[in-house]
Amino acid sequence: MVMETRAIKNLCQLRDEELFHVVSTGLDHVLEVVNRLVRSVRRLPGSGKFYTKSIHSHAAHILGSIAEEEASKFFILMDFVRCPLSLKSERTRQLDYFYSHLAKGIYAEYYGWHLANFKEGERIINQMREQYYLDGPMDIDWIFYNRTLSQREDKFYVNYVKEDEGECYWQYPRNEDYVIGYSTGAVIRTANAIHQVGLTSPEGLSVTAEIWRKFEITSELTIGKLEKHNKRTLETLEKRGFLKKTPDENLTNVMQRWLFPLYSLDLSVKKVKKSKLREIQEQWVPEL
Repeated sequence: MVMETRAIKNLCQLRDEELFHVVSTGLDHVLEVVNRLVRSVRRLPGSGKFYTKSIHSHAAHILGSIAEEEASKFFILMDFVRCPLSLKSERTRQLDYFYSHLAKGIYAEYYGWHLANFKEGERIINQMREQYYLDGPMDIDWIFYNRTLSQREDKFYVNYVKEDEGECYWQYPRNEDYVIGYSTGAVIRTANAIHQVGLTSPEGLSVTAEIWRKFEITSELTIGKLEKHNKRTLETLEKRGFLKKTPDENLTNVMQRWLFPLYSLDLSVKKVKKSKLREIQEQWVPEL
C-alpha cells in the first residue's frame, strides 16, 4: 500500500456534511500542535523577556516561527470553508497554500496587520509575493530575494550564498540576532479565539460556510463591514446554540481580528527579472 502524504486537495471532493467533520478534526490537530509548540517556547529560559541574551533565544524563535506557520494552516482551512462552492479554481488553489512556505508566511504576517480595507491588504500581499526586490539606504541599492522566504531560511538554516557582485560567503543564524524575547503571534491568538468560541466544530463550520459563502469579497470592503459580518457570524452561532462559553476577549478578538479571507488572491511567488531591477537602479536619480 502506498500512502499519499499530500492529499489535501481531496477535501474538494467531499460534500459539506462530511467536509465540516473532516476539517473540524484537522483544525483541532493544527491547534494541538501549535499550542504544544508555544508551551515548549515558554519553557525555555528567558523566552518571555523583551530583551535577553539567553542561549535559548534562537531556539525560541525557531519554535515560535514553526508554531505560527502551523497556525497559518488553520486560516488556510477556514478560508477554504468560507470560499463559495462556485469558485472551484480558487478552492483548489486555496488548498495548495497548505504546503506553501510563502503562503503560510503571508498568512502569519497578515494576521498581525491593522487594515482599513481589503485593498490595502491586497497591495501589501502583492509586494510580499515578489521573487526579488530592491532595498537599501536609498531603497534601490541592492537586490534581495523574497523577504518572507529569505527570513525563514535565515532563521532556520546554514547556507552558502552568492551576492550579485560575485562574492560568496557562509550565512547562518547567530544567537545574538535573536536577543528580543519571543511573544505569541497574533495569528496564534486569533486562531485560538476562533476555536474557543465554537466556530471550528462541525456545526460552527456549517454556520461559517452558510454566512461567508454569500459574502462577496471586494477591494472596497472595509474593516467596519468585516467586523459587522464577524458579529453576525457569532450571533448566528449563538442563536443555533453552538456558541461556547468563553471570555469576552475571545469574542472581541473574533469580531475585530478575524480578517478578510484571502482565497481570491494569488499567494504564489511573483516572478521578477533581476534585469528589470538593474534598469531601475541604473535609471535612478537622487532627489535634490
